Amino acid sequence: MQIQKRTEKRNLFLIYFGTITSLIGDEIGSVAISIWVALQTDNPINFALVYSAAKFSRIVFSLFSGSIVDSFNKKKILYLSDSAQFVLNIFILFLILLNLDFKLKVFLFCLISVLQGFCLSTFKPSSRAILPEIINKENLKKANSVLEMSKSLISMLAVIFAAGLVMLLGCEVCILINAITFFISALSEIFIRYDFKKKDEQKKAESKLKKIFDGYRYVLSEKELLRFALLASCLNFFCTPIFSNILTYQFKTVFMFNWQSAFSVINKFLKDEKSFLTLLSTIVFFGLGIGNILGSLASRKVSGKNIKFFALVLPAFSFLILGFYFWFLKENNFLFNVILLGGIISSSALLAGFSMGVFNVYVTSLYQKKVQPEFSGRFFAFNTVLIQISSPIGMLIGSSIAAIGIFYPVFLFAGGILFFSYIVYCRFYFI
Repeated sequence: MQIQKRTEKRNLFLIYFGTITSLIGDEIGSVAISIWVALQTDNPINFALVYSAAKFSRIVFSLFSGSIVDSFNKKKILYLSDSAQFVLNIFILFLILLNLDFKLKVFLFCLISVLQGFCLSTFKPSSRAILPEIINKENLKKANSVLEMSKSLISMLAVIFAAGLVMLLGCEVCILINAITFFISALSEIFIRYDFKKKDEQKKAESKLKKIFDGYRYVLSEKELLRFALLASCLNFFCTPIFSNILTYQFKTVFMFNWQSAFSVINKFLKDEKSFLTLLSTIVFFGLGIGNILGSLASRKVSGKNIKFFALVLPAFSFLILGFYFWFLKENNFLFNVILLGGIISSSALLAGFSMGVFNVYVTSLYQKKVQPEFSGRFFAFNTVLIQISSPIGMLIGSSIAAIGIFYPVFLFAGGILFFSYIVYCRFYFI
């Protein structure tokens, strides 16, 4: 029993360490690339194209990756995926350093993003599916809560660290750090103790196509779990473009105002557009991170009856706060103050982050408890398709609207739709 507990703790530590290490680099790299693209062009569609290439490829590959996860050693999938990410990030670094046409760089970024999408399509379901096999199911909610909280805290700190690196050393250093963290993560995952149980000959003989469709049938038969996946898809449709792209370009328009703060240090620090964008983007990620940590802690006390309230109403408030502030700001520029702006966007991000923390821990733990082990890889892969398919669609639509200078109506529309969805649920139990 003691040996089993020690092994379980060791495996959890390695999972945490590998996930958190790669997450540090990923957050730093994401900030670097988004700021780099924003500085190269005023068109938000360019970043949306790179982002959507990764998302759409991940969705397509996830249609088949579930059967790969269920058929092969999940531990090997984890460290091979991270190793591939290390190589791809090195390619990204060389691509930025090369003197190429910007449009060609965007095209090559998209190709690399497709390969990264394949890595994620195998890594994510493997990391979710392996957890119930290496720890006691009674500890799943606690483990997911700690992991989600740790991820939020590290993401928040990593973004702050990235902001400093971008301003002091440039985007290239951040991307190099991202590559190194994936390499370290792959090394840690090699030492996970996991007994891979090979399938018997009869199961090996099953066609891959049949296994894929068996997984789909299983997912569709789990109505409660399917509803949660569709709800998450709805949230991703709005949250992804707003917090990942649209707000950055809203900040670019705000930078054009003749603004001053009450503090000379802040006025001196925010002397150029890069510093301004980096600081405000950091505030957004900081708010999301703090909210996610608090939500992860609160998730242990949230029941299934209340989960949709946290998932719909809090993000609705978050978007409406942004929408009304930027609406008033458009009509009354004298209302602008960098301190007030920081308070508004941090409050909005805090609400959205809290909602994500509660929802992610509750739903992930529910999935891991209810899904049969032989279908776990296919379930999480197909679940990824349902959840993620809305992200690139929302990114492209939202960024196209933002490209013509329409920002606050997007925030107001998103908040209104989520409020309406919650009212429909309460009245008709539709969701």
